[in-house]
Amino acid sequence: MSGYVRLWEAGRISATPDIRIVHETPSTAVVDGDGGLGLVVAPFAMQVAIDKAKIAGTGWVSVRHSNHFGIAGYHAMMALEQDMIGMAMTNASPLVAPTFATERMLGTNPIAVAIPAGEQPAFVADFATTTAANGKLEILQRKELEAPAGWVQDKDGHPSNNPNELKSGGALLPWGRP
Repeated sequence: MSGYVRLWEAGRISATPDIRIVHETPSTAVVDGDGGLGLVVAPFAMQVAIDKAKIAGTGWVSVRHSNHFGIAGYHAMMALEQDMIGMAMTNASPLVAPTFATERMLGTNPIAVAIPAGEQPAFVADFATTTAANGKLEILQRKELEAPAGWVQDKDGHPSNNPNELKSGGALLPWGRP
């Protein structure tokens, strides 16, 4: 919550966004979030995608001018209520150093998929493209615990267990890094 407050104080989040569709076809749309919090904009966009899929058989919506949207799986799972496959993904701030690099150039770029499975529980996959999401480091910081090996590196590219490493120029590590 404090991160959202800081974004609002910096003028990067609109508390009263005018969320609107700025371009659309029968199966696609572009939503302008007007600087709104992604937790508000993403459900709007997902509902637009679901409505389009009901008519055209598929719905694809992109969002611009929005912010952190929380748990990607939440948005993907909205489609399950209509017995549809849902996908949600986003880009993120550059906190990740590519393999064998020291500079932060990539985001955690979450991806989520939710697939209905008839009588069985739905298949839901929600993950970041890093070993761990930044939020996991924030939890470790609050608990004053170390990060597991392979999650972060220091600013010089050396492995670290310090969950505060990003604050001093370190980086998250990409998923599958050797």
